[in-house]
Amino acid sequence: MDFLTAEQNARFADVNARLGLGPEEFTAALSPDELAALPAVRRMSSTPDSDFPLRFVSIGSVEEMRKLVGNDEFVAPTNGSEPDYPSPPSPAEIDRLLNAIRNQQKPQVSPELMASIHQAAIAYVVGNPAEVQAFVPLINALLYPGRVAVFTGDTLDVPRGATHMITGDDPLVLNFGRITVAKDATIKVNSRTFISSQVFSTELGTSLDAPTYTIENIGEPWAGPAQQGGTGATGPAQTGTGTDGASNYNNSNCQWVCTTQPGNGPTGNAGGTGLTGTTGAQGHPSAGGVYKLGLITTPITMLIGAGDGQQGGKGGTGGDGGPGGSPGKAATGCTNTPSKGGQGAGGQGGNGGPGGPGGESGFVTVYFSYNGPSQDPIAVTVRTVAGGAGGAPGDPGAGPTNLGQGNVGTPPGAQGPIPKFALNQS
Repeated sequence: MDFLTAEQNARFADVNARLGLGPEEFTAALSPDELAALPAVRRMSSTPDSDFPLRFVSIGSVEEMRKLVGNDEFVAPTNGSEPDYPSPPSPAEIDRLLNAIRNQQKPQVSPELMASIHQAAIAYVVGNPAEVQAFVPLINALLYPGRVAVFTGDTLDVPRGATHMITGDDPLVLNFGRITVAKDATIKVNSRTFISSQVFSTELGTSLDAPTYTIENIGEPWAGPAQQGGTGATGPAQTGTGTDGASNYNNSNCQWVCTTQPGNGPTGNAGGTGLTGTTGAQGHPSAGGVYKLGLITTPITMLIGAGDGQQGGKGGTGGDGGPGGSPGKAATGCTNTPSKGGQGAGGQGGNGGPGGPGGESGFVTVYFSYNGPSQDPIAVTVRTVAGGAGGAPGDPGAGPTNLGQGNVGTPPGAQGPIPKFALNQS
């Protein structure tokens, strides 16, 4: 890679060596024709649908993972913050879990503790490992061995208007000599990712009608609200009946005389209330990672933050009004013809479901140097991770009248934690 200095080439080779690769072994190389045929949204993924060839590297422990990323020593950030460091469980709880694993039993780990273990594993790799040292035996026993998907090459170019998706279920490691992101192009990170480049450059500016960020690390939005509530029950059958007709026979004129006209059947019962909509789910998390971008030659922009909470489900439709009651029995001499009672009122629509909470944001650490124009080399936008709105009110059931809609779901989802990041400029 003659576009790099000897020192930059050596750093590239060092990352490759940690991955078990040769100094200039490019695992993600594509031919010019293959590059030209890539779609506007191209995927670099740990799954088979990757548009770039991939290779897996096995990782035996969280210590190996930190070494592979190249975080040999903890460096406090020059701008931003450190990751969250969860509090470890008691030594007795750690021993209980480890003993179960040693005895080939399935350990009983609460969801809250498992979330802390995952958080500690990330903090160990990207932050100060001493802060979560007590978690290491649990991390290695429950989360390792593992693997990372590796992509290496001399250059990675994201052309104008393209989106380079980094996705998959496994962590990804990228090692490139140079990464260039054109105007109105974006690298969108959806998986835990560790990027290493020696030179990172962009085209200055973005179009006003289609603003983009150089790197986006955000949680995916929900495609729609949560499930709608169930439909209310149809109103129960009206058991009452209209008044029976009554008459008597007048012997003096030999005629039947109607004393009580038969009555119409009573109106049906109202339909049942629709069920409350489903509570919205928590917003999708954003993926954390370490981006060692090397020399930035032009300013770049970043957007970070988890996805918003899901909107609550719409309230269920109210039940249809029930059938009316039977008419009263006719009587000889009575002239009216009674009718069956009318349908009951449509039931009230159900209330919308509560909104889901905002998602958890992954911690992003960026290392870089800069020789570009005299302005901030990296402008980080931290998005507000909103809770989901309450679900829409349910519609009333069918009937000549109805009891109205339900209410908008309450409460709305809680706002997600403020995303954190760290910038380290050398």
